[in-house]
Amino acid sequence: MNSLSSRNLSDRASELQQTPADLVVNTRPRWIMLMAVILLTSLVVLFVADRLFDPQKFQIKEIEVHGRFNHVDGAQVKQIAEATLEGNYFSVNLRRLENEIKQIPWVFSASLRRQWPSTIMVDVVEVQPVARWGEGKWLNFTGDLVDRQHGGGNKSNHDLPLLYGSADQKQIVWKAFQQWSEQFSSNGLALEQLSLDSRDLWRLKLSMGALALSGGQSTQGSGQIIDRPAKVTMVVDKANAFPRIERFIEALNQELIVQFPQMKTIDLRYPNGFAISWQGSQSVAQNITESGFTSHP
Repeated sequence: MNSLSSRNLSDRASELQQTPADLVVNTRPRWIMLMAVILLTSLVVLFVADRLFDPQKFQIKEIEVHGRFNHVDGAQVKQIAEATLEGNYFSVNLRRLENEIKQIPWVFSASLRRQWPSTIMVDVVEVQPVARWGEGKWLNFTGDLVDRQHGGGNKSNHDLPLLYGSADQKQIVWKAFQQWSEQFSSNGLALEQLSLDSRDLWRLKLSMGALALSGGQSTQGSGQIIDRPAKVTMVVDKANAFPRIERFIEALNQELIVQFPQMKTIDLRYPNGFAISWQGSQSVAQNITESGFTSHP
């Protein structure tokens, strides 16, 4: 028993007497193995990358263009994509292709994706203006302002309503136009232009469409229709615009409709009614109460 204990103590003493150099020698094989694994892994990665990004392999064989086009030429989109294409299925820079396609007139947005094994899918959204904004932009259906495209588009786009205002109020202007346009349209008037200035003053440009002489209501296929190119400017402050425009529409009657072509401006900034100025005259008609109207053309 004493002999065994002496041997254990001797072995322990021998371990404690090992120098740092002895320890380094013992751990060196582990580092060599680790470095070998790292080197081998790197070689495998480089080999795979070389195969994947080799332009002679995994070549793109087809570019498909999708979208609903009125102004954009899908064949032109494909041609530009093919001319810009560099690399293979894995290495092609889709962002670069997207930016080139977005430079095409009337292209609002483009998104690209890979489809295995050799196809690039291109989805294009065309600019679809709902109104002209100021002198140089469209208000797109998305609510974004976009520069008017070279060539100007077809005639229907030039006939779109004209809106003015600061860019940060475009949603306010557009929503107001939609509501008021519908209200005036039901009474045979067309809202052609709407602006909101820095003084919070609305200006509306109205024209006379097909109006029935009976009650001022538009008719289709019946009633007596008049059609004159009259343009009338309506002014109202932003704070009270919606109720006062509604009050004016409720006051529309046969007398007002018949006299509409002679009107020049309609001022709704009065708390109890509105004032009308007439073409070639300084006389004004005021609606003193919500139900009463006296005209003096």
